[in-house]
Amino acid sequence: MSDIPKYLPLSQRPRRDESGVTGNWAAAAGAVLNRFAGIVESLTDEQWMSPSARPGSTVSDATNEAIWLVTSTRLQRLQPGRGAKKLVPLTRARAAIELRAAAAAALDPAAKRNLGTLSAAVLGTVDVARSAGLDITIDPLSTGAVALARSLSAPLPIRAIVRETSLAATDADWRIGIGPVRYGTAAAIILFLYGRGPLPDDPAPATS
Repeated sequence: MSDIPKYLPLSQRPRRDESGVTGNWAAAAGAVLNRFAGIVESLTDEQWMSPSARPGSTVSDATNEAIWLVTSTRLQRLQPGRGAKKLVPLTRARAAIELRAAAAAALDPAAKRNLGTLSAAVLGTVDVARSAGLDITIDPLSTGAVALARSLSAPLPIRAIVRETSLAATDADWRIGIGPVRYGTAAAIILFLYGRGPLPDDPAPATS
């Protein structure tokens, strides 16, 4: 498996000209947000109000949170009482519109988005899709970058597991961590890293 840090700046790969490397994840975030909007548009009212992977929240809540994170500034997120839980819940139709608008803004050629925006988009998408019983795949570079970043910033118990275990995506060419390998889909690994799912333990993929 390839190592996702090879594709990121400040990695362990051999030194070479990195003038073309960018930390702008706008295009990747835009693509994921469009996918997210399509999933929301396909949901039934029952699925929209069903439990999400985040304890104590619904699919509607998880979507609302993701929209808040990808459309607000860092300063707005730090203001007391302005977190996602304080926002007026969006209807499914309105949420899809907001996601499409966020995607269009990210896909503007002049747009700049950091990895935090991509992380919020990816986490919201896999949470809602999994909660609705949908199997989806997202660009491996996007999921790998999000997983790597989260493995370095997750709460201590999760970081401790990653220090002792390799988590390998069965549907993407990346793995994170060290030690004995545990397999799971990219979505399952990301949900685990964010405390929204169990430690993956899928069977090892067959080798040819």
